[in-house]
Amino acid sequence: MRVLSLLALCLLLGCEPTHSENPGGHADAGTTPPEDAGTTLPEDAGTTPPDAGCTPETDVAFCSRLDKQCGDVTAVDNCGDNRTVDCGGCTAPQTCGGGGTANACGCAPETNATFCSRLGKDCGTVSGSDNCGATRTTSCGGGCTAPQTCGGGGTANVCACKPETNAAFCSRLGKNCGTVSGADNCGTARTVSSCGTCTNPKSCGGGGTANVCGCTPTPETDEEVCQRLGATCGTPWVTDSCGNSRYVSSCGTCTSPETCGGGTSYYVCGCTSESDAAFCGARGANCGTVSGVDRCGRSRTVACASCASPRQCGGSGTPNLCTLPLGDYPGVVMTKLLSNAPKAFFPSPDELRVAYSTDRSDSPYGCFGRIGLGDLSVVTLGSPPMVTKVESSAGFNETFFMADSAHLVYTRYYANDPCTSFSSLMRAKSDGTSPTLLTTASYFAELQDVGSSVFYKEKSFSSSDSGYLTAYSFVGNQEVGLGYGAYLPGEGPSPNGSAALYTDQSGVWTLRKLTTYTPSGVPLLVAPQKYVYDHAWSPDSTRLAFIHSADIDGTATLSLISADGTGRRELVADCHCRYVFFSPDGTRVAYAGTDAAGNTQLTLQPLAGGDAVVLTGLPAGSGGNFVFSPDWRWVRLELPSGSSFVGYRLFLADTSRSGAFVELTSNYYSQSFTASSAWDYVAVQIVDRSSYVMSAMVFPTAGGTAQVPVSSGVNWLGYEQVASTPRLAVFHRPSGVYEWGTLSLFGTEGFGPARVVTTEAYTTGFSGDWSIARPFWSGRVLLYSVNRRVDPTSGEYVFDLAASTSDGTMSGLVARDVLRVRYLNHPSRVFFTRSRQSGGGLWVVELPR
Repeated sequence: MRVLSLLALCLLLGCEPTHSENPGGHADAGTTPPEDAGTTLPEDAGTTPPDAGCTPETDVAFCSRLDKQCGDVTAVDNCGDNRTVDCGGCTAPQTCGGGGTANACGCAPETNATFCSRLGKDCGTVSGSDNCGATRTTSCGGGCTAPQTCGGGGTANVCACKPETNAAFCSRLGKNCGTVSGADNCGTARTVSSCGTCTNPKSCGGGGTANVCGCTPTPETDEEVCQRLGATCGTPWVTDSCGNSRYVSSCGTCTSPETCGGGTSYYVCGCTSESDAAFCGARGANCGTVSGVDRCGRSRTVACASCASPRQCGGSGTPNLCTLPLGDYPGVVMTKLLSNAPKAFFPSPDELRVAYSTDRSDSPYGCFGRIGLGDLSVVTLGSPPMVTKVESSAGFNETFFMADSAHLVYTRYYANDPCTSFSSLMRAKSDGTSPTLLTTASYFAELQDVGSSVFYKEKSFSSSDSGYLTAYSFVGNQEVGLGYGAYLPGEGPSPNGSAALYTDQSGVWTLRKLTTYTPSGVPLLVAPQKYVYDHAWSPDSTRLAFIHSADIDGTATLSLISADGTGRRELVADCHCRYVFFSPDGTRVAYAGTDAAGNTQLTLQPLAGGDAVVLTGLPAGSGGNFVFSPDWRWVRLELPSGSSFVGYRLFLADTSRSGAFVELTSNYYSQSFTASSAWDYVAVQIVDRSSYVMSAMVFPTAGGTAQVPVSSGVNWLGYEQVASTPRLAVFHRPSGVYEWGTLSLFGTEGFGPARVVTTEAYTTGFSGDWSIARPFWSGRVLLYSVNRRVDPTSGEYVFDLAASTSDGTMSGLVARDVLRVRYLNHPSRVFFTRSRQSGGGLWVVELPR
C-alpha cells in the first residue's frame, strides 16, 4: 500500500523516477537494470518498486526500537516493511508478557495467601522469596485452633500439637499412681498403664482420691496417744499411722519435786537427785561432810571434796569451805550499814557517808549519756547508821559528792523515760538532807566537780545543740553562765574551783572568777596573740601560768596572771615551749620546749628569780607527758619505743641541778610505775618484746645496779608509802594463769629473799558491777583478795578480803563473803556488800593501818 501511495503521488506531481547511483557497486542495491530488463512495469502491476536506498535494521535493533524483549513481534521496520521478528525469551521466573505488557519480560507477584500456601505455612509471621523472587514478610494467619499452636508440631509457622509425655500426662491430671485414661494435651484419647507407685504407708487411692497416693490415718485421741507412749506429762510430738506429726495437747502435770522428764524418760514425771558435787555446791560447801535433803526430797549425807594445799577445810573459820588458814586480822572493826545489799554505791571523799541505789537501771536509758536511773539514798556512819531517802527518780550515774564532802550533787527526772522528760540539777547536804534546786534543763552533759564548783552544759533535746556552759560555785552560792558553745579545757578550772579558764563561742580565751559576781570574764590574750598552747594553775589557785603565741608554728611567750585577771607579767619570751607545770609549793614553773637543734628539754624556772635548771638528753618530739615526784625532786617521762607500743622508753632526771635525763629502760610496760615515798627507788614492769613475759625491775634513782626481784608473770607492783624504808609488793602469776597468783614482799631495793604473803591472791574483777582488781596499801597494811568462789544463792563470785603487815609477819581476814566493794585511794575504810548466804547488806570495815 505504501508503494502504491508513493506512485500515485509521483504521477500527480509529474515526476519521473530517477535512479540513484550505486555507491557500493552492487546490483542488488538499487542499480539501473539492464536495458533488456525493461524500464517500466506493466500497468496492470499497479505498484512501483520499493525505495532501493533503505537498509533494513537488524532484528535486535528492530526489537529494541519497539521496546520489545520477547516473543514474535510483527511491525513495520525502519524501511517501512512489515516484519515479524522473534525478540527472544525471558529468564524465569519472568515470562513474556507476564508483567501485563505484551512482548515484555515480567512477573505478576502472587498474593499473600498464595505465598503462604506455596510455602506450606498457615500461622505466624513468615519471611521468604515470593514467586517473583522478591523477599517478602507477611502474616500467614492470626493463630491456631487449640490445642494446636503455631509451630507446636516442630515445624515453624505450621499449626500442630506435640503430644505430651506420659509423665506430663499424669502430672497434668494430678495423678501419681495406677492406670490412667483420658485425653492428652492434643485432645487424643490415651491410656497410661502406670502413673507411678506409692510408698508405705500410702497406697494408690488410699486417701480417697483415685490414682493419687494417700493414707487415711487410724483415729487416735490424745489420751490414747499418751497411753501408747507411756507418757504422764508434757506435750509429746507424735506421728500417726500415716506418718503425720502433731503435738498432744497435754499428757498431764507433775507434782513437785518431780518434773516432766526429770527422771530417766521424756514425758514421764520423775526426779533425778543432784550429783554429790552439786549437792555440796548448793550448800556453799566444797569440803568435809554435809547432810541435808536433796532436791528430790531424799535425805543424804555427802562427803564433799578435799582441799588442795595450802587451803584447808574451814581454814578461815567457815565450815565446809576450802580456804586459806587465816583467822581474823587483829583490830578490825566491821559495821553493817544496811540490811539489804544495794545495787550500786560509792563513798564520800571523807569516807563518812555512802550514796546508794537499790533499783538503778543502766538500760534502756542510754540517751544523751543518761544512765543509772533509779532511787537515791545516803547512809551516814554512826551508831546506829542514819539513812536518808534523797530522790526516787535520780540519775545515779550523774551523782557525786563534792570534793570537800559537804554536798551531794545529782540529777532528778520527772518521768519514767528520761529521754523525753526535763531534768533538774539538784544539790543536798552530804547526808542527803535539804535538797535544793540549782537549775532545770532538757538534760545536763559534761557534769564535773572541781574544788568548790560544779561545771555542766545545759542542753535541749536537739542532738545538734552545743549546750550552754555553766559553773555553780558553792562558795559564792551563785550560778555563773559561761556562754553557749563555750569550751572548758582539761584543768581549765582552778584546783579549788574559784576561777576558770575557758574559750567562748568565738574561741576567745577567757579568765573568770566564780566566787564573786563579775559581769564577764577577762580576755586572756592581747592582740596579736591568738593561741594558748598550755596552762597550769598554782596549787593555791591564785595564779595561772600559760604559754601563748601569735603564730601557731612560731615562738611563744610564757606569762603569769592572777586569777582575777590582774598582775599579768612575762616570765619567758621567744621560747620554743609548748607545755607548762606549776610546782606544789608554787615557787617554780617548769616548761618543756626545744633547743636550737630541735631536741626536747625541760626548764625549771624560779618565780622569784635566780638560775633556771635545764634538763636535756631527750629526743626530738618527746611531747609533754612529764610526771613529777610529790616534792618535785625527780621527774620522769615515758615515750613509745617505735611504732609497736609493746614497750616504752622510761627517762628520769634529778631536778636539783641542770643535767641530762637518764634512760632507765626501753622496755617499760606503760602505767606500771611505782616509787618509794622519797623516790630514791622506782619499780616498773619490764616486757620482753618477743615473748611478752613481764618481769619486775627496781632502779635506784641516784644510780647503781637495777634489781630484778621477779623475772616472769608480773601483773602488779606497788610501794608502801608511809615508812622511810618502804616494802615493795609484787603480784606475779604462774604461766597460763590469768586470775590468781603469788603476792610477795621485798625490801625497798628489790633484792633479797621474798616474803610470800599468799600463793592465792586474785587480781581480776569478780562480779558484774565492780570489785577488787588488785592488791592495795592502806598505810603499812597490804590488802588483797583470797578464797574466790561462787555464791550458791546468786551465782556470783564472792571472795574474802585479807590483810598483811608490811613485813609479812602477820596476816588475817578483814571481811568474809564480799560480793562488791568500793574504796578510795589510800583508804582507811572499805565499803562492801555481802552475799545473801552471809546475811547480805552493806558493810564498812575500818582498815588496820
